[in-house]
Amino acid sequence: MGRVVPLQLVDHNLRAFVGAMCEYWEAHMGTWNVAMSHEMGRPCIYRWRQSSVKLADVRTRYRRRVEHHLSDSPLRPPKLQAILEQVAGWGRKAEEQIVKPTLRKPHLPLEVQIMIIDELYKVPHFNRNRVRDVRNLLRAFQWTLPDQYWISRCNLDLGFDIMGIPNMENVTDWGDFCTTLQYKLPGSTWWCTSGLALREAVLYRLKVVKEGFLKRVEGTNEDLDQQL
Repeated sequence: MGRVVPLQLVDHNLRAFVGAMCEYWEAHMGTWNVAMSHEMGRPCIYRWRQSSVKLADVRTRYRRRVEHHLSDSPLRPPKLQAILEQVAGWGRKAEEQIVKPTLRKPHLPLEVQIMIIDELYKVPHFNRNRVRDVRNLLRAFQWTLPDQYWISRCNLDLGFDIMGIPNMENVTDWGDFCTTLQYKLPGSTWWCTSGLALREAVLYRLKVVKEGFLKRVEGTNEDLDQQL
């Protein structure tokens, strides 16, 4: 929780925080568990908060056609740690599998390389085939984009800061890590069961609670800005 709102501020205004939590709970009680339920056959990757359908309505409409998933730990998602280990283990073996172009590689400024990769990500219905295109292009021309570019890509896909997850500072190749993650995400149940959906849901709700909490304490603490 400290990544969303300073714990010291919560300690000094505990009554206001509990009030904001209760207010959010009452306003969203019908959709509290919708993150882990969706229509049968529909991939888990779509954002739980993008659906305005309440859980009770989903159960009534689809009955047995609704899938429910058990989530791995949202704090240390095992499947994300597995990707980290997979990327770290590729090393020289992955490099040996690169098919080097027979033609001389064109020298392009980094800004142009990023523009080209960005265009691939703009393709409608981005899927695993597009992920392969990105990886093949990077490997064929041996482009190495900055780590921060790939971290921002991961954050955009996940809906939260990936660096908040333990061990992410140990990623050896952010390009391989991010594209491998993007390849996994469209899986039918990977998003829900990995713990990432639950993490996104919790962090998103805390951000909404934070807004209500700050409104309650605004004007009562002269040092509020410093505590934030």
